[in-house]
Amino acid sequence: MPAKQLRLLVCSKPLSERFGREFFRGLPKTPGVYLMFDGRGRLLYVGQSHNLRQRIGSYRHVHPDRNSRKLVRLVHAVERIEWEECGTHDAAKLRENLLLREKRPRFNSLNTWPKAHCFIGLQWLAEGCEFSFTRELPAGKEHFHGAFKSGCLTGYVSLLRLLWTALHQTTSPYEYPRALLLEKPPKRFLVDSRDAARLDSTEWRDLLTQFFHGESFCLSEMIKANLPTDDALSLFHRNLLAEDFVRLEDFFKRGPVRNAELRQKHLLSDKIIGQEALDDLLATQTKRIHE
Repeated sequence: MPAKQLRLLVCSKPLSERFGREFFRGLPKTPGVYLMFDGRGRLLYVGQSHNLRQRIGSYRHVHPDRNSRKLVRLVHAVERIEWEECGTHDAAKLRENLLLREKRPRFNSLNTWPKAHCFIGLQWLAEGCEFSFTRELPAGKEHFHGAFKSGCLTGYVSLLRLLWTALHQTTSPYEYPRALLLEKPPKRFLVDSRDAARLDSTEWRDLLTQFFHGESFCLSEMIKANLPTDDALSLFHRNLLAEDFVRLEDFFKRGPVRNAELRQKHLLSDKIIGQEALDDLLATQTKRIHE
């Protein structure tokens, strides 16, 4: 077992020492949001709970052996705590999201920048299939899908690479366009039908459409059936494609499928869900979909 360093000093409980027991006893047991400030009045953190007394009181017991360094730094920096009661837990979650977007506190990261979420376009042109992505809500929305969380972009790159491999029978990573080997996806990418005659198939179009609508994952099987044989690929290339399929499935579940379920549950007529709306819909799920 690894050696564990012994603590020579007893760890302090800064919030208990700073606010006292009566402060925590006086907190309401209702849903709401809470805001933590430093000594200069700067907002450090926003949170929410179905029971404010229970949640805020839990910060008294933060300990370096059990909690992250970030949380330990937070409780040592807090000089003032405010709270707002909300009628329901869902109302508290929505209020928290609004404050996160407006204030972007230093110790929060989740849901502070919904504009990082993206929309992915799929358009059939005379010269081929054009893929695109944007972080702005598109004006012409008929060819776009989303919003998708920014983490979905790795799955989007994998989709482009797998399609290129199947349609062009790529047998070496050196044969990929440079745009498909970068960490960030290309803003616009055309799969030219003159280079990939198979793309003219109606089946490809249907499967891609069903994929982005969250209706079917059969696109994955179609790609697998059209990949070069294993003996034509290096071990590195086979492993790269295998990882791409894992990312593709994760993207499908966390992107198109999740959005389709949200649209169905909330009776949304528009296939596009805005970035802020996506965060709010996810926040009010009793159980996060595919999280």
